[in-house]
This record gives sequence, structure tokens and C-alpha cells, in this order.
Amino acid sequence: MDSERSLEAFGWAEPVDTPTLGEQEVHLWSVCLDALNELSEQCWGWLSNQEQQRAMCFQFAVDRQRFTNAHVAVRAILAQYARCHPVQLSFGQNAFGKPFITSMPQDQLRFNITHGTHHLLCAVVNAREVGVDLEPIDLAMPTDEIAHMLFTKREQALLKSLPVSERQHAFYVYWTRKEAIVKAQGMGLSLPLDSFEVVSCSSGLPQLVATNTKTAPSQYWSLYDVPHGSAFAAALAVEGVQATIRPMIWNQRWLATYLGTPS
Repeated sequence: MDSERSLEAFGWAEPVDTPTLGEQEVHLWSVCLDALNELSEQCWGWLSNQEQQRAMCFQFAVDRQRFTNAHVAVRAILAQYARCHPVQLSFGQNAFGKPFITSMPQDQLRFNITHGTHHLLCAVVNAREVGVDLEPIDLAMPTDEIAHMLFTKREQALLKSLPVSERQHAFYVYWTRKEAIVKAQGMGLSLPLDSFEVVSCSSGLPQLVATNTKTAPSQYWSLYDVPHGSAFAAALAVEGVQATIRPMIWNQRWLATYLGTPS
């Protein structure tokens, strides 16, 4: 189990063929949004009216394009597993904004996404909850002040015990772990970030520690740090134990399956 959760388990690579999602697997796709700017007009038609309206609300064309690229990529990724055309997927949200697929039974495919300015991560799993978070590391962010407001006393103390040169990165490691847990549980802001801890256990692996009754006990969740370049911190939370993470790179060639295919 420890070897599966170690940093060495995350070897980003583009799969040769469409991967099959195993029962105990989480497929984690990395997408470079700026590499997809040549998407055809046909892909725009895959988006729902609501997605198109949201895209058109962006003031700048580059932001509109990245939003479009992200939603096209997520539809194409999920369509691989749902065995349908991307346009046939429909989505809903729970009361706290967590997205889910409404065009197939809820005991099957589940997913979660996160994106920075240029990158997107999409986690896909069968019949369990999942959350993923990616954050660019901002060296100017007043992390000590934010930690004082939103982290537990123990987490604050652990951060302060680190050399100043390491605190900024460590803050984002903690932050993404917390966001991944919140997104996996689908409770939004009703689950305060200081109501649970995401410290490292003796082996160095991330661990969830519940500090109130709103947070499910740690044995219900597995938590992973996700290496994604030195400028980012990322984390993944998945319901249950014994998950094997498959990190994969997605690019525009995966659209070829659907381009020109009638819906």
C-alpha cells in the first residue's frame, strides 16, 4: 500500500490506447489547456447551452478559450469510460456545487476536476467519491495569515516549525490536501477547513485526521500528494482504501475518435 501511495507511483505518461478503469483504480488525467487552442468548431457544439453561456461571459478571449478547452477535454475524457459521444453527456451538481454525471447511473462513473490558469486535472473512478485540487504556488501569498484563519493549531505549528524557505510550498501542500478532501466529500464551505487535519504520518504519507463529527473518519478516505511540477501543488482524495492511482497525460489526439462522428 505504501509503495502505491509514494511519490514514485506518479509517473505521468500518455497512454498508447484508451485505458480500462479497474475496480480499485483512480485515473488521473493531466491536460495542458493552452495546447488545445486549435479545437474545431464542432467541439463547441458538444457543450451544453449553460456551458456555452458561461464561456461567453468571459471578458478576454484567452479565458473563454481555456474554459472551452477544459470543458471539451473533460467531456472527451469521460466519454471514453461512458462509451458515448461527448455531446451525449449531461451533468448536474449537488447542493454544494459538486458536479456529477446525470446521463448514467450514479453507482457507476464519478469524477472531479480542478484547474489552474493553464492546467487541468480530471480524476475518474468507479462507484466511489473522489476529489482533486491543483494550485499554482504564489510566493507573494500571505500564507501565515491564511493558515492562522483556516488551519488547525497543530497544522499552524507544523508550518511554523519549518524553515522560512520551505513554508510557502508546505502551505500549498496542506491547502490542496484540504481542498481535495472537501471536494471529495462534496460538502463545500459547510465543511470548515479547520475541522480536520491533513498532516503527514510517520512514513511521510499524507493522512486525514478528523477533528469534528462533520468529517468522516480517516479510514474512509485515502489522501495522496500529486507531483505536478515545481510551480504547483496538487492532491487527490478518494473514498475508501486500496486505490491505485494511474496518472496520465491527455492531449488533442484523443478528440479524433469523436470529430466528425454523428451524435
